[in-house]
Amino acid sequence: RYWRDWSSDVCSSDLNLELFITANTTSKVTVEIDGIGYKKQVKVEGGTVTNLAVDPSAQVMGEEVIQRLGVHIISDNPISVYGLSRRWQTTDTYLGLPVTVLGTEYRAICYSFSEGMMSQFSVVATEDSTKVTIIPTVKTRKHPADKPYTVNLKRGDVFPVGAEVEGGGTGDLTGTLIRSNKKIAVFSGHQCAYVPRGLIGCNHLVEQLPPINAWGKHYYAGKLERRSRSTIRVVASQPQTKVFENSNLVSVLDAGQFYENSNVDRKSTRLNSSHANI
Repeated sequence: RYWRDWSSDVCSSDLNLELFITANTTSKVTVEIDGIGYKKQVKVEGGTVTNLAVDPSAQVMGEEVIQRLGVHIISDNPISVYGLSRRWQTTDTYLGLPVTVLGTEYRAICYSFSEGMMSQFSVVATEDSTKVTIIPTVKTRKHPADKPYTVNLKRGDVFPVGAEVEGGGTGDLTGTLIRSNKKIAVFSGHQCAYVPRGLIGCNHLVEQLPPINAWGKHYYAGKLERRSRSTIRVVASQPQTKVFENSNLVSVLDAGQFYENSNVDRKSTRLNSSHANI
């Protein structure tokens, strides 16, 4: 697991990082972050949720520099974990995925450039000698678009990637292909997105992504109460992917391209595709 946020000079309030752990049966849980010497053991009573604060120094900083900030969580019984990153006026959470469901091929899901804030993702290695190849859809801080590059990671290493925000580009890393020779975790999102594009509001986005082999062809998207509209994105895993919204053909995508509808006002929207998509 990992946390990613913008630097502390953007907001005056302190960064709060937390883990929430729950289990059906009483469990002994160990949480470790090698890079900051963090290790905690907690007892999670069955049927309850345990809240564990994590030192803000666990935040990943910098671009395309390997950091020893992977969060390793071990339990003697099955547990459910989600992480929280909170600052003044912006909060996001993600569901942690167990190592058993991780994969070796991913597509990043991010968002567009906004006032100097960037789309971003991070790769976390679960084993030593992990070789990761990245093909970014846009220029990153250190690498050009559409050119593959490789990084070698050890277990617990985190490799963060951020889009280049200068030069008037969109800076959207959505669709970036990430492949590895061993199982990895990938977290994707944005420092401070305007969702939908053009609507000024600072939304920190972070989610742990499922690997491509867990994608599907049929989805339903709901609209939250008291929201007049919502935004959806569909990312293609294969070329010539047909995307249908409520049975209407809305887009034909190549691998890594995405369809977006930022004006969804239905209570329920049905999405189908000819190939597996997230």
